[in-house]
Amino acid sequence: MAGNRKLPFGYKMELGKVVIHPVESAVVQQIYQEYILGASYTELVKVLREQNVTYDQGKIWNKNMIARILENRKYVGQSDWPSIITAKQYDQAARKRSSKASPPQKTAAQKILRRLSSGGSIKDIEQQVCNILNSLIVDPYQIGIQQRTLSAINRDIDLQPAWEHELEQQPVNEDNARQLAMEMAAAQYDAIGNQDYETERLRRLFQRQQPMKELDAELLQSAVSAVQIKDQKLLIRLKNGQIIERNR
Repeated sequence: MAGNRKLPFGYKMELGKVVIHPVESAVVQQIYQEYILGASYTELVKVLREQNVTYDQGKIWNKNMIARILENRKYVGQSDWPSIITAKQYDQAARKRSSKASPPQKTAAQKILRRLSSGGSIKDIEQQVCNILNSLIVDPYQIGIQQRTLSAINRDIDLQPAWEHELEQQPVNEDNARQLAMEMAAAQYDAIGNQDYETERLRRLFQRQQPMKELDAELLQSAVSAVQIKDQKLLIRLKNGQIIERNR
């Protein structure tokens, strides 16, 4: 067929009348059938480029050509055009195009999970994260008190002899004793750290929750600081620094 086609692909003029082009119409039917069954535009282009039928002389198949065919209602016999496909086939293809054009919106939990995650499909890990958090709802005491940091413990130990020695001196140097007492208190505070407070907060948070059917955005935001997939395991880091892992 000459370039710059005047008729939609699948038709030809014969004795001044629009009729079905047998070879091209078979391709139209093929496009609709395979698209309805799940083929993408890219897959259809690849298949059609391997065939001998061209959309237009001197031009190779591309996604725009396939889109024109899938959007053209003339193929169902509109306005007295000879029908190549059924109305049902056209409607099925239209529904698929519509769903592709308007992908489902991400939920608030999915958006947060995307920010917390180091990669991978959010759809694949969302239910797993939900399951882990549900297990903490059932037993919040899986959330553990973190050990005191080694540096804080050592500092506390180092100050203890100096404190005891100072108390043995008579008269007691009140300024030195007061200073040591303040330093020991600071060391003990550092040893406790924010992690223990976070652990208690998380326990109380999960105690107030009911098991979830879907991942709750507010709980995810309040309890989790990172999500990672490593060596076929899903790792969740809670806000107290505790890592919980599950096999995928």
